[in-house]
Parts: sequence; C-alpha cells; structure tokens
Amino acid sequence: SDLTEAERTRDSHWLRQRPMEPRLRRSELIGGAAFLLAAGALALLGGSDGFSLGTAAIYVLAIAVASNVRFDVGPGFTVPTHAVFVPMLFALPPAVVPLLVLPGLVLGMVPDVLRGRIAPSWLLTAPSNSWFALGPALVLVLAHDTDPNGQVEILVLALAAQFGVDFVAAAIRDRLFEESPSLTGLVREVAPIYAIDFALSLVGLIVAFASASGYGQWPVALIAPLFVLLWVFSKERQERLEQLVELNDA
Repeated sequence: SDLTEAERTRDSHWLRQRPMEPRLRRSELIGGAAFLLAAGALALLGGSDGFSLGTAAIYVLAIAVASNVRFDVGPGFTVPTHAVFVPMLFALPPAVVPLLVLPGLVLGMVPDVLRGRIAPSWLLTAPSNSWFALGPALVLVLAHDTDPNGQVEILVLALAAQFGVDFVAAAIRDRLFEESPSLTGLVREVAPIYAIDFALSLVGLIVAFASASGYGQWPVALIAPLFVLLWVFSKERQERLEQLVELNDA
C-alpha cells in the first residue's frame, strides 16, 4: 500500500543518516572488494584503447548528477544513471567503464554526506551499487563490439547481463544477512526498479546513437532537462510520502 511504502521510505532515509551497522558494513566491504577485483580484472584484460580523460570526466560527472535524482520505489529506490551509463559504454572503452561508474556514484553521494543527510560510512555502498555496470561491459568486451549501431542481439544480451549480474550480486549480498528476503520476494522488490532502468536504458541508447552519428559527446547534455524533470517529480513524490506518514502518525 501507499502507507507501507511511505513508512519504508521514511525508515530508509532515517537509516542512512546513521552510521552503518557492523553486519551491513561487512557485507558492503565484501561486495565492494569483489566488485573491485572483477572490474579491475576486466580493465586489465579488456584494454583501454581509445580512452579519453576528458570524455571520462564528462561521464563521471554525469553519473554523479544522475545519482542525486532518487526515486523511492517500494522498499528500495532507483536513480536515472542508466540514461548516462548506456552511452558511456560506447563513448569509452567498455572494459574501464565499471571502474569509472564507481567514482561517479561516490561523487554523487558527497553533497548529501556534507549536508548530514547520509552518514559517511554509507559511501561503502557505492562499489556494491556498481555491479550493474559489469555485465554489459563484459558482453561488449567479449563481442569486440563498441558500436551502438552493431548487432541487435549484442545489445539485448548486454541489457540482460546488466540486470542479471546486478540481481545475482544483490541476492548474494542479501544472503549475508539473517533477515534476507526470499528470491521470490527479491524479484518482487526489484521488478519495478528494473522496469524504470529498462526505460532509461532506451533513452541512453538514443543518446549513444546520436553520439555515434558524428555529434561527439554533446548529445549527453540533452539528458539534463530530463534530469531536472525527474528531480522535480522525485521531490514531489517524496513530499507526498512524507505527508502520508505524518498524517498516519497524527
């Protein structure tokens, strides 16, 4: 129900304002270390030919901006980073993209940490939240395909790998807790989040097509109005959920 979702959202914000519990910290450290090992190995084996520091800086900053537009969905939340991540896969060597997503997510959390909205220990969640980038990057590296106008089946496989790797990582991470949901419960939780991510991935693919057509990396700036619109909607939704909880408490 809307009230249950509102209460979960309130609890989530309350929890993130406090230092991370030791059990959760251990889980995030393990998941983060595993991600760094996997992403580092992919970067070493996949190579970095065609890497541009300027282009990397643009997309890291764009990831940081996108990660600040938070939509609370059920017990979790999603951010529109996929609209930036997809063109990033084709603008840079895909093997190094997962390692670049990580600093983007960390940079996006810094303003909330400085304002006291998030405890510094929650920065440890950034590596674990970067697992989604590993699947599609691996597919593109193995397929030797860095053109968004390439084979459709490669694009479909990359998208499937994105959700598959992220889901498996989340399931394994949750199993490190005593109060972890069943796989069926986890599917119900992530289904609406993945639906939003799928739609945003299509937006990102359109940006990738525009960039590959000779417009350079400027088309990624066209996503900025979309982020502003989503930010307004997310604030309105957050305020509505907060009012709902306050009315129920009263």
